[in-house]
Amino acid sequence: MTLNIKVFANTDQGLKYQNNEDSVFAYVRPEELGTAMAFIVVADGIGGHSAGEVASDLAIETMRATLEHVLETDEQEATQPITLEEVDTEDDPFLEYLENKLVGAIQAANSTIFDYAQSHQDNAGNLGSTVTCAIIWNKTAVIANVGDSRTYLLRDGELERITTDHSYVAELVARGAVDESAYFTHPQRNVITRALGHQSDVTVDTYRQELEDGDRLLCCSDGLWEMITNPKELAALLGEDSSLEDISVNLIEAANNYGGKDNIGVSIAHID
Repeated sequence: MTLNIKVFANTDQGLKYQNNEDSVFAYVRPEELGTAMAFIVVADGIGGHSAGEVASDLAIETMRATLEHVLETDEQEATQPITLEEVDTEDDPFLEYLENKLVGAIQAANSTIFDYAQSHQDNAGNLGSTVTCAIIWNKTAVIANVGDSRTYLLRDGELERITTDHSYVAELVARGAVDESAYFTHPQRNVITRALGHQSDVTVDTYRQELEDGDRLLCCSDGLWEMITNPKELAALLGEDSSLEDISVNLIEAANNYGGKDNIGVSIAHID
């Protein structure tokens, strides 16, 4: 049976800020180019006074340009650059290739933002962005993140967070110093420990997730998950029997109903 992937991305400034520093993107490549493939991504800019908006836009556009060869060409052509040095030969070569390319795209985005900040000294050391994203191919998702934007999996009504935040509170949770409620209550909950553009290089965390029919992946900024704190409610909203556009609108509306204290970015994929 042919794999079918639907995607949609949406963003909103929320109720607190006049500008929107979240950037989103979702793409499904044409069927004639081979096995279904999709790319979803959310970037949450850091810096204020429109600097964060610049950073998240740079992140998305750099990643799109860097991944264009992978996302918009057929598999045979896309994998021509693969060499034994590029892949772990014990793993699926194409998945390893995708992971390497995804990490490379994020590192390219990091360099772009860092270089921009250095050439605009008012923003040096301050300009940055989070990112969370997934490339879906052949019922496997290759997922990556930097910062506290998250990727979730919804399966059979159950929500699972795939990514680990790079934040001060996440480190406290990992050490057992606080429980997970601190993500929503700790006074330093917005302190992130890793971001694009803050240094000349960045470490990217990656994950693999096997997918089943009916699964949904959600990439989102903290403006969503910090507002909708009940995972069952988030699961119910994400699992609605509606178009992905309507689901994205309802997720944003719910976040705003809970205060809309930050910009909100969502990018969703549905697997058939």
